[in-house]
Amino acid sequence: MYRFKGGENAGRTLTQVLLRDASIWVWFESWAEDKPALRKALKEFNRLRRKLRRAPIRAKCYGRDCKRRAKWMTLPLYYRGGYLPRPYFWCDKHEPWEESGISGKLPIHFDVVKVLKDKLGQKQIHRRIREAMGIPKGTKITEKFAKEFFANLPQSPSN
Repeated sequence: MYRFKGGENAGRTLTQVLLRDASIWVWFESWAEDKPALRKALKEFNRLRRKLRRAPIRAKCYGRDCKRRAKWMTLPLYYRGGYLPRPYFWCDKHEPWEESGISGKLPIHFDVVKVLKDKLGQKQIHRRIREAMGIPKGTKITEKFAKEFFANLPQSPSN
């Protein structure tokens, strides 16, 4: 288990930081890839990232009278360019209502943080994705909580 030794996340585990901090999704790979001492941490980051792709999504589809769970999200375009961190959630059956002014369908995953350019937007979309994964607003992301969250994710056939 990788534990941060310095910076604002000093003492926290990688699992905890992945669920707490939107900015890690933006900088961690590029920061760690050229540092041989961090190869194990980068490998663990990518393993946990793949594991999060199997997280059950609790958000409901925005389709009219749809009761299905969402698999996708779209983001509205900001009039100044870029996207707003206000996702709409969709199942496989439904498409966005608009044809323009909206992103294409994106997987409901923390990697989407990268499409937002400002830190506030990244933090907001990170929070919305946590909620879509069933982590209620206001949940304290402790080391214990993060460990249990990842332990309860479905296993892949190769694990």
